[in-house]
Parts: sequence; C-alpha cells; structure tokens
Amino acid sequence: MLLGELRSLWVGCLIALLSGAAVALGILSDNIASLVGVAISTSLTPPAVNAGLFWSLASVYYFKGNETTRYNLLTQTNYYSKHCATELFALGAVSICLTFVNIVCIYLAAILVFKVS
Repeated sequence: MLLGELRSLWVGCLIALLSGAAVALGILSDNIASLVGVAISTSLTPPAVNAGLFWSLASVYYFKGNETTRYNLLTQTNYYSKHCATELFALGAVSICLTFVNIVCIYLAAILVFKVS
C-alpha cells in the first residue's frame, strides 16, 4: 500500500489510535520515555518524511522537465494526474494529510484512555 493513496488514511488512523493509547498508558504508568518515541516513530514520522520526499521529487520533475528520458527506472502511478510533477505533489499532499489525521487520532485515543482510567 502506498502512503500517498487516500485509502491508506484509515490504516494510518488505526495505527495512530493504538499509538495514542500506548502513550496514555505510558503516562499513567510513569513509563513515558520509550512509549512516546515509539508512538511518534510509528505513526507520525513515516508519512511526514514521505510527503517531503514526494514534494522534493515533484520539484525535480517540475524544474528539470523532460519526463520521458529522466528517471525511467522509477515506478510511475497515475492516481491523480497524468503529469508526473502534479502526481507526486498530490501523493505528498495525501501523505501530509495522513500526518495530521495521525496527530488528531493520537490525541483522541489518549483522551479516551485517560477518561476510561
């Protein structure tokens, strides 16, 4: 599954909910240091880094042009546009949306665990 696809948002949401619950349980048991790092590394870092990579590659395609001869070893998708720079920019936008969804889900899951405990 590609991080830039819209259907990946629900999978990221599930991972973020579990991460938020783990962070809340870590806070409740005074073992926060390792769990916060795990929550951030599993749910927030990959889509944010992926967005940056997509956007940097989109800028290379946009400024360098001539997409037929450059980067011919890369797998190209056409989910959002036939133009490679636009496609990569859209994939990065979906990835950054996943980061924001993950932040909200971590927060909501942590609040829910605090309320239950």
